[in-house]
Formats: sequence, structure tokens, C-alpha cells
Amino acid sequence: MIAPQDGRLRLDRQRLKQHRKRLGFSQEALAEYCFDQRLCVSIASIKRAESGRAVLYR
Repeated sequence: MIAPQDGRLRLDRQRLKQHRKRLGFSQEALAEYCFDQRLCVSIASIKRAESGRAVLYR
């Protein structure tokens, strides 16, 4: 996936939510898992992505 010039991208919200649920994670648990894996993904970013809004890509 290529990030647009402003650094924001839109993820497939249904696919993201289905995958998270398949793994058995709440949004908060997914954010904690990402943190443990040294990935900077906040719960706010997960909520934003699942609601269909663009998230900042860093």
C-alpha cells in the first residue's frame, strides 16, 4: 500500500475488524499486542481505522 503525500491512508475497516476478532482481540488488546511487538499503533488509531477514517502513517 502506498501512502499518499499527506501521510494518511485508509484501511479496509471491515477486513481489519474481522481479522482482529478472528485473533480474539479487543481494540485495546490489539493496541497492547502491537506495543509489545514494538509497533506504534495506538488504540485511537485502531478505532479511527475501524470507523473508516484515515489514519496517519509513520
